[in-house]
Amino acid sequence: GNTTPALVPVDVVGSQGIIAISSGDSHVCAINSSFFAGNVVQCWGRNNRNQVGSSQSYVTEPRIVDGNLPATGLMLGFEQSCAILPGAAPQCWGRNAAGELGIGSRVSPIVAPTAMIKLAPRVTTLELGADHSCVTTDQTVNRCWGRNLSYQLGTGTNTDSPTPTYPANLAAAGLQLEAGADHS
Repeated sequence: GNTTPALVPVDVVGSQGIIAISSGDSHVCAINSSFFAGNVVQCWGRNNRNQVGSSQSYVTEPRIVDGNLPATGLMLGFEQSCAILPGAAPQCWGRNAAGELGIGSRVSPIVAPTAMIKLAPRVTTLELGADHSCVTTDQTVNRCWGRNLSYQLGTGTNTDSPTPTYPANLAAAGLQLEAGADHS
């Protein structure tokens, strides 16, 4: 409930019912199952790019992200957040200056959870880097998008892409990508 650094682990105010948690650079999101509506996403921490889904610059306690997302998984990047939903495209919010949310634009920040394009409903894994993202689908197809200055999208060029692209030479069955700050 505050911004004072803790020297030992502390309980998070309002964390009862949390069943999964993920952290970004300076924010955290969790799936909470203790609500009447079922699983919902709650986020807290620094919110300079709306990565917590709030109008406040810093959120000290878990707050429900708009849309009551029935998430089954979460992935957080530097200043972006995504929820994996059952039978639907992942929904993302936060920083999108390089198109890292995969929503087809570079409008930034994105306040409300927005569905990724060209992916529904087959995403099995989702990885977020600093300014890019990658997914693996249930057909073991890999796609990446966002900043590409360091060739992290694997397309053979260093051109950014706000829409999912296919990394070259990754046709091996079962291959899963991981995203780092400026590499995949």
